[in-house]
Amino acid sequence: MKSVLTKEELRKAVRAAANVKKLRRQHVATLLYGHVPKTPLCYVVAYRGPAKLETVRDWPISLCAEEGIELPLLPSTVEQRYGVACPTIDGIFLLGRGFIQFDNQPFGFLRPELRAKYPEMRYYTGKTANGTLLTFFVFLATVVGGVVSQTPNLLPYLSNFAVELGE
Repeated sequence: MKSVLTKEELRKAVRAAANVKKLRRQHVATLLYGHVPKTPLCYVVAYRGPAKLETVRDWPISLCAEEGIELPLLPSTVEQRYGVACPTIDGIFLLGRGFIQFDNQPFGFLRPELRAKYPEMRYYTGKTANGTLLTFFVFLATVVGGVVSQTPNLLPYLSNFAVELGE
């Protein structure tokens, strides 16, 4: 949560998100239902920021380039995009203005014809004066609707552990 969103504040969030997304859970999934993201989701919510939402939309792309974070190319259909994890910020919500969303969620507002027209687009902008928090809630509700049953994979923790066997 940011009071005022600036490019430098977003740079800090981009770096932090990239570090979080490099972490790997050690587990074995035994049951998977619905959409379960491959990495933790990282969002920025701010009260104030630049006058134009389009300015903010361009920041994650330029900051990733400056920080050496490679944004993946996204397939043309939303169904194919589900499995593509964002390596940094998944979305930015600027209260009273709208949002910027990495386009890999099962629920979104981007129409298929816009994806076809702009295949290189990774983030899209949604303008809403009164529905920014509602949109954030809908994105979160969609993600937590998936179910995964998992057991911890303890073998990586035991790589330096040895047991002497007796007779």
